[in-house]
Order: sequence, then C-alpha cells, then structure tokens
Amino acid sequence: MSPSIATDAPKPTGPRLRHEWRTLLLGMLLLCLALVWLMTATLLRARSLSIEEHARHMAQAQLNLAGIQFEQQFSLLKTALQQRAGEDGARPPLSPPIENLDELWLIPPQGAPSALAGSMSRPPRHILEQARRLGTSPPGAAAFVLLPPPLRFSVSKRIPFLLPACAKNACRGVYYGSFNASGWLPALLRDTPGSQIQLFTASGQLLVGSTIDPALAEPPGTLRRLAEWLTLLPPSQEEAAMLIPSIPLKLKVLVSTRETWSRDHSLPLLLLGSSLLSSLLVFFGIVGNHLHRKAQMERQRLDEHTALLSLSNTNLKNKLHKLSSTHQELQSLLDTIQVGVLILHPDKHEVTTANMAAGRLFGLLPADVVGRAVIDLFATPADFDGCESLLNQGLGVSDREIQLLDDHGKAFWSQVSMRRVRFNDHHSIVMSVVDIRERMSHNQQLQREKQETERLVKQLQETQHELYQQATHDGLTGVSNRLHFLQQAQQAYRQALRQGHPLSLAIIDLDMFKLVNDTYGHDAGDIVLQQVAQTCESCLTEPQQVGRLGGEEFAILMPQYDYAQAIELAEKIKHKIAELIINYHDDKIRVTLSIGVACWSPPERPLLIGRLFKLADLALYQAKETGRNRVVPARALNCLEP
Repeated sequence: MSPSIATDAPKPTGPRLRHEWRTLLLGMLLLCLALVWLMTATLLRARSLSIEEHARHMAQAQLNLAGIQFEQQFSLLKTALQQRAGEDGARPPLSPPIENLDELWLIPPQGAPSALAGSMSRPPRHILEQARRLGTSPPGAAAFVLLPPPLRFSVSKRIPFLLPACAKNACRGVYYGSFNASGWLPALLRDTPGSQIQLFTASGQLLVGSTIDPALAEPPGTLRRLAEWLTLLPPSQEEAAMLIPSIPLKLKVLVSTRETWSRDHSLPLLLLGSSLLSSLLVFFGIVGNHLHRKAQMERQRLDEHTALLSLSNTNLKNKLHKLSSTHQELQSLLDTIQVGVLILHPDKHEVTTANMAAGRLFGLLPADVVGRAVIDLFATPADFDGCESLLNQGLGVSDREIQLLDDHGKAFWSQVSMRRVRFNDHHSIVMSVVDIRERMSHNQQLQREKQETERLVKQLQETQHELYQQATHDGLTGVSNRLHFLQQAQQAYRQALRQGHPLSLAIIDLDMFKLVNDTYGHDAGDIVLQQVAQTCESCLTEPQQVGRLGGEEFAILMPQYDYAQAIELAEKIKHKIAELIINYHDDKIRVTLSIGVACWSPPERPLLIGRLFKLADLALYQAKETGRNRVVPARALNCLEP
C-alpha cells in the first residue's frame, strides 16, 4: 500500500499578492479622491450660501442704520427750522442742525429771498417758482420736498430741499437749502468696503448714487462665471431697499460679496487637504504592511515568553496567597475601629483599603469604596489640594473640618486627619474620617437664628423710622407737618430764652392758589406746593427749617436771626418763587408769595410762642391786604405788645 501524500491548496505567489495589494490600494485612493472632491464642492456650496446670507443681513442692517440716521437728521432739521419760523422778528444764532447746512434761504410769498446760512448764489428762478407754489399748501401739510440734481453725482455732493416755514397756523414762506449727504451717512457705510448706497425720491428719481469701487466693477472671469453657473459661488452683490415716508426718501443699499469671497481660503485648503489625505493613504498602506510583518515576529516572541512564564506560575501563586492572608488580617484590624479609616496609594491617591465604619459614612460596602479616587470623595477639590500640599511638605493633616460626598452625591461635614506611613515595606497614606454632621447642623442653626434676629431688628428700625417720618412730615411736600413744626418752634423758643439769642418766624401763603386749582386742577396744585416747598428748603441752612401749616400756608423757623436777617431771607425766598416756572403738561405756571415776619429779641420781655405766630399771621394779613407778593414785618404794625 503506497503512502498517500496530502497537499494543500495552491496559494498565491508573492508577486501576485503584491499586485493585488497595489490594485486594492489604488482603488481605495481613487475612491477617497472622489469623496474629497465631492466634499469640497459641498463645502463650497455651503460657504456660498453663508456668504450670500451674510451679505443680505449686512445690507439690511446697513439700510436700517442709514434709515434711522436720515430720519433723525431730517426730524432734527425740520424741528429747528419750524422753531425758527415761529420766532417773530428775531434772528437768534443758528442751532447745530441748521448751521451744518451748505446754504439756507427763506423765500417769502412776495419779494426777494433772504439768505440765512452759507454763501451760495441766489436760488434759480424755477426754484423760486416751485417754492411759492409749495407755500400755498395748508400749514398742517408742511413736509420736505427733495429736489433732484441736474446730473448724477456722488455722496460728497449736496442735496437741495424745500420746507414750508410754518409755525402753528401761520406760514412765513418756504425754506430753501442744501446739505452734504456724505456727512449724514453713518460711519458704517462710509468705512465698509464694497458697500454702496443710493437715495431716491418717493417717485423713484435718483438723488444720490455712491461711487463704485473699480475693482468690484470689473466683469467676472471665466472661472468665476463657471463657479456661479454651478451655484458654487454667491451672486456678485445683495441689495436691500426701504422707504422713509416722513421725508419722503427711498434708500437702497448694495453689498458686494466678491471681497468676502476673495478673502476666503477654503478652496486652497481643501485642495491641500485632499493631497495630504492621498499621501496619508499611501503612507498608511506601506506602514500597515510593515506592521503586519512585525506583528508576526512579535507573536513568535510572545509564545516563547508564555512558555517561560508558565515555569514561575507556582512561585507566583504562593506569593499571592501570602499577600491575601496579610490583607485579611489588616482588614479585620481596621474593622474593629469605630472611626472611618481609608488607606490610600501614595502616588495614585486611590483607596486601597477601607473599614466598615468608612463604608457606613459613604453609604457603601467597604469593597465598593476600594479603587475610588480620593479626590472624588471631596465636595470641594480645593480642600483635597490643601491636604495634598501639606502631605507633600512632610506634614500631616489634623482634625480639619471638610465636606465629603456620599454615594448619592450628598455632602456631609466630617473631621479629617491624614498621615504618611510605611506598612509591609510599602508607603501609604492613612486617612481617618469622623462624622460631625450633628455638630455642624447645630452651628448652622445658631447662625441662621442670629441672621434672622439681625434681620428682624433691622426691619423694626426701618419701620420705626418710617412711622416717625409719617408722624412728623407732610405726606405731599415732605417738609415738617403742622404738629411737628409747632413742637420744633416751641423747643427753639425755649433755647433762645436760655441762650439769649433772637428767634424769627415767617408765615408764607401762596397768592391766588385757589385760582391755580380751579384753572389747572388739584394735581397741578399739588405739584405747585411741592415745588414751592423744595425751593424754600433750598434757601435754608441749619438750623433753619420749613413746615407746612395746612393748605397753601407754610412757615419758616429762623433761630439766631434778627428782623433784618429774617426779612432778607424772606425777600430772597419771595424772589426765587416769583422767578420759578412750574411745567405742567404743556402749561407753565407761575405763583407769588405773601410773607409775614415776626421776631423776638433778648431785650424784649418773654412772650408765648403762640403770640409770635399771631404777630407773623397779622403781618401776613397785612401783606395780603396791601397787594400780595411782598414781605411785611410785624414791627410795622405797632402790635408787639401782648
């Protein structure tokens, strides 16, 4: 019987394997290049849409900004010109909106026009005729009429306009002027490259067309036209338009996209990326082949090492059994301690051993605590950094109050101590943890009660101050009320008797105050009383004070003031009130005061404070009887005797 020979299936030879590998690599390279160019076209299209949207938003933003600028400038100019038209016969200095004009003329219905600003030549005849036709329109229909220029010009030129010179229901003629449009444009439109603005009348006639950058006006090249046809590039420009009906003026803003696209380096970067990717594919193919051969060699070495390791397996098992016995003894010892104890790795700062007390503190089994990073047990990483810094300096951490985290992430207060030790020929860190939650909770409760007490005391003080203010001050004017003022006057009079210095009293009454209430209403009367009280207070110094006796009657107490000083102060207050203009809606209210002044000086015999009030009141009555808006001293009445 002849022996049979088993033969393996024929395997590809080396050159054939290398040919198949190169074919596969070339196919992968071509596929990657196709994907790269497809991604390049997609990114270019996305970038084109982004630039187009950006240009559209920029055009709209610049249009809104220009519209607001022109509307504000025209509104300020119209208001200034109408105010000037309402000043009969006066020629005040020009306000900023008017003096910035290149020229300004007033064209009356009849007669020659008069120049108000600028040094331009006399308006043409057709302008005069158009202005006089415009002057025949109703006064309420006063609006700007923008005149188109004879030729197209840039924004640096002027724009002429007409505006009826009307104030209220009368028109003095028509204003004719011109302004420099470039000075009214926002800085954004003047300084933004590629931005153009055009101004039209409401009927669509061009007023101003900004100059176009020659670089942007050049026709696009063949490559760009092809890209635009493939929708890879955005349109050359985006535009936005709006109408300002109050002028009337139509604005159009054009924003070019060419400059944004010229600064975009996406295409070169994508081409460079595709080239790098192709090179990397070739490189990885070569490296992969090399690594495959190297992996076969490493596998042979691994088999040899496995055989050597199996020889020392018995010794390793014996050492592990001994180490396990030592660890069990250490664990039994630590479990007898009622304080949480953790043994940490000196470098990795991971828990290697934990007793049962530590497990209860963290809500875990001791085995579940082992392996955790100790920094994860600290509520604040800064606390762990402080402990680690002390350990690195060779110091220990003793009884530091730190917040730790349990298994549910809830913080609890503990007292932590840490030391570096040497155990079983290994360096370790021992960390003890004592639960102090009850003590910290008690301290926090005491702190909250203290803060609540302080808050209540502060609230009580504020309430007392508010009640005192309400009891001693007038609710409308904020000055002292009648009762508080009489108490202060009695106290000042007693002090004047003790120290021997004079004391003056002035009683003030608003003239014709009932007419103010009847004409403008009680709200206007309240505002008048408030303004009068504030003006009186502004004229006083310490220890002088003002109070409201009731209605429109006030009183001023002037310690250490004799008759001359008191009359001088009263005259000052009277003049200030007479010059005071109180604005109430569209009305301007003016009031006057009648003031009666009484004074007690040390040579005179003492008298009751009520007598001093009576004398001042008699003097006030005399001021009313003799024409109002005056100051009358009580000594002029010859009634100082009680």
